[in-house]
Amino acid sequence: MPDPQPQNPNSPRNQNLAGSFSAEERKKIAVEVIRWWRTDKDGRHDWEKRRDEWYKLWLMHREPKTEPWPNASNVCLPLIAIACNQFHARSYSAMFSAPGVVKCLPVMANDVARAKKCEQFMDWQVQNDIPDYEDDKDKMLLSVPINGTALTKGRWDGKGERPVFEYASAMNVLLPYRTKNLETARRITHELWLHYDELGARNRQREGCYIDFDKVSATAGDEPEEEMDATKDKVETEADSTEERPKRVLETSGWWATGTGDPKPYIFTVDFDSETLLRMTSRQVQDQVLNQWTDYHFLPNPEGYYSFGFGHFLKNLNEMANTAFNQIFDAGRVSNQPFGFYGRRAGLKRKEIKLWPGKMEEVEDAPQVFFPTMQRVDQVLFQVLGMIQQYSEQFTSTSDYLLGREAKGVKNPTATGTTAIIEQGLVLYSVMIKRLFRSLKKELTLHFSMNSLYLPERKQYRVQGFEGELAFPEIKRSDFDGRMDVTPLADPSYASKLTRRQEAQELMAMTLSNPLVVGQPNMQVLNPKAVLAVSREVLESYNRPNLMGIFPDLPPESMSPVAENALFMQGDKHDPQPGEDHAAHFKTHYTFVSGPIFPTMPREYQELVKDHMRKTQGLMYMEAQNAAMLGATGAPTGPSPAPAGGAQPVPAGAPSPAPAPAAAPAGPTPVAPGIPSA
Repeated sequence: MPDPQPQNPNSPRNQNLAGSFSAEERKKIAVEVIRWWRTDKDGRHDWEKRRDEWYKLWLMHREPKTEPWPNASNVCLPLIAIACNQFHARSYSAMFSAPGVVKCLPVMANDVARAKKCEQFMDWQVQNDIPDYEDDKDKMLLSVPINGTALTKGRWDGKGERPVFEYASAMNVLLPYRTKNLETARRITHELWLHYDELGARNRQREGCYIDFDKVSATAGDEPEEEMDATKDKVETEADSTEERPKRVLETSGWWATGTGDPKPYIFTVDFDSETLLRMTSRQVQDQVLNQWTDYHFLPNPEGYYSFGFGHFLKNLNEMANTAFNQIFDAGRVSNQPFGFYGRRAGLKRKEIKLWPGKMEEVEDAPQVFFPTMQRVDQVLFQVLGMIQQYSEQFTSTSDYLLGREAKGVKNPTATGTTAIIEQGLVLYSVMIKRLFRSLKKELTLHFSMNSLYLPERKQYRVQGFEGELAFPEIKRSDFDGRMDVTPLADPSYASKLTRRQEAQELMAMTLSNPLVVGQPNMQVLNPKAVLAVSREVLESYNRPNLMGIFPDLPPESMSPVAENALFMQGDKHDPQPGEDHAAHFKTHYTFVSGPIFPTMPREYQELVKDHMRKTQGLMYMEAQNAAMLGATGAPTGPSPAPAGGAQPVPAGAPSPAPAPAAAPAGPTPVAPGIPSA
C-alpha cells in the first residue's frame, strides 16, 4: 500500500481550523494579525518611501515642474532603467538559455536512474506543466535590480496535480524588523488584493472554505492610499472607482498558542476591512513546518533583510544627471527664446506676465524695451553630465561594449581586446546572477519536496526524444522518496554566448591534442602526472568542473608490501596495483601470514590480508595472460589464481613454500594459505 498523501495547507479542501475557535477568539486572532501587519509596515516605512522614488526613476515618471517657470524642463535620464533592463536581459538569458532548467544529482550510487527520471519529470513540469512559470520568473528578474529583493510563493495545485510558483513583489510581503532570513522569520505576511467576487468564488469551491464570510464587505475600505499605489495608479492610469478597487486580504504564516500549549505554525487568512478571520490552517506537514517562500536578492544587506537594488546607489546620481540635463535644456531655451523688460511708457498693453522665456515683464526703470544678454550654455554642465555617466557605467557595468556597440574613440579594435573587456565587464553580472541561482536552487528543492508530498501515486507526462518523437513515460511519487540534490542546470558564469562558444572550441582543441585522451603514435608520455595536473589546471581556469571526468585518473602510487601489512594490522585495506612486482608482494604477505603476529589479529583484519592476496594472484594471472597475447615468450610466472569461494583460515603452523621453477622469479613460489596450488 502506498503512503497516504499528507494534507496540503493551501488546498481549499484542507480543514479550516478557525471553526474550532469561539467568535471572541477568532476576533482576537484577526485583530492580532492586523496589528502584526501594522507593526511590520511601520518598521519599513522609510524603505517603502525610497522604493517609490526608485520606481519613478525606473519608469522615468516626472511631475509637472513650475520652477523656475511653468513647464520648465523636467526630463528624467534612464540611468536606472538602462542598468535594470540590462541586468534583466542577461539574467533571463543565463537562467533559461540551457536546454533544461533542473539538474538532479544522486546521493547514492543506486540513485542514478531515479535521479535522471526525476530530473526529466521536473524539467517537463517547469517548461510545460506549471502555468506562467517563465512569465513569473521574467517579472521577478526585472524586480530584483529595482527593489533589491523579490520573492516567489510556492503552493500545490491539487486540481492540476502540479506545484505552482507565483511571483510576489517585496512591496506586498512584510516581515518583522531585523529579520535575518526567511527560515528564522517570526512571521511572513502576504498582502492579497482580491475583489469580493473573487473571494466568493473561492468560498464556493468548497462549502466552508471561509468562515464568517457574511461579515466581509463587498467594497474596499477607506484605508489611506499608499505612495507606491498612487504612483502605480498615475503611471498605469487605473480606475479610481471605489467599486473597482480590490480588497486587502492578509495571509500570514505565523505561530499561535491555544490555551497553555506551545505555539504552533498556522496560516491565517484575514479580511483587513472587517477584521474577520476567514481561514486558519496548519503549516505542519509530516512533523516539518512548510516554508512556501523563496527570496531572491540583488546586493545583500549585511545589516538587514531587504537587499539593495540599483536604485539605492544610483538614485542620487540619476537626480544629479537630471538636474544637469534640465539646466542645459533650460539654458538653451533661454538663449533661443529671449525674455525682456519694458517700461510703462512704452505704449504696450499691460497684462499679467511672469518671468519666463519668451515673455515680457513690466518694470519701472526700463527706458523702453530691454532684452538682457544671456550667457550661452556653460560647458561645465556637459562635463558634469559626462562624469555622472562614467560613474554610473563603472557601477553597473553598462559600458559601450556590453551594450553591443563599439567604444568611442577606438579606431582599430582587436577581437582579443574586445573579448577581454567584455569578460571583465561581465564579472559583476556573473556574481549577481550567481546569487539568484542560489535562491533558484532553494526553490527547486522546494519543488522536489512538494512532488514527494503531494504528487499522485502515478502520473504520466510527455517527453520529446532526439528524433522528434513523443514518449509518455510514467513517474511515481515513490521516485521522489529520500534525499536528492537539486540544482539549476544553467551556468551563471556565462552571460555571453560568444564567449561560451569560444571557450568550448578551445576546450575541444585541447582535448583532441591531449595524449591522455587521444593516443599519439609518435609521442611518449614520460610524466603522465604532469600532463594530467596541467590539463586539470586548464579546466579549472574555465570553471568547468563537469569536464573533469574526461581525463582518466592515474593509478595510485605503488605501496611496499611491508607498508601494506602495517595497514592490515590497523584494519585498513589496500588493493594491488597494475605493474607491481606481484610475486615479491605475495611472498612478503605469505611470510607475514606464517609469522606470529597474524594469528593475534582480529578475524576481520585477517580477512583483509587474505582478500588482498587473492586479488594479487588474480592481477598477476591477468597480466601474464595479456603479455602472452602480445607475443611474450615463456609460461606465466608467479602463483596461480585463487579459486572462487570464501577465504580459508590459516593454520597455525603454515608449511614452507615449495621451491620455485626456473622460469619463476628468485625465491619460493607463494601459495595462498589454505588454498591449493594449481
